[in-house]
Amino acid sequence: MSRFINNFYFTLSMITLLAMFSIIFWENINLYMIMSIAIIFSTLITEIFLNNRYALSEKGRKMGLTIIPINIIVFLLFIALIF
Repeated sequence: MSRFINNFYFTLSMITLLAMFSIIFWENINLYMIMSIAIIFSTLITEIFLNNRYALSEKGRKMGLTIIPINIIVFLLFIALIF
């Protein structure tokens, strides 16, 4: 179980954050589901590729520089569409 958590740490954290935000955006659930799928899919694919090459600390640096800013931009774009 700890190996699974180490391999997919960032995907699990994104799923947790999106689950918490789902309470706020309950009115427009279709757009929120599309946003959630886009964020989870991009994070999962990036994490699978990084698992083959890097340890957890190095993977964290790579994710912090690439996928996290992209996910923030996607999140802000969908917030603008929802409201």
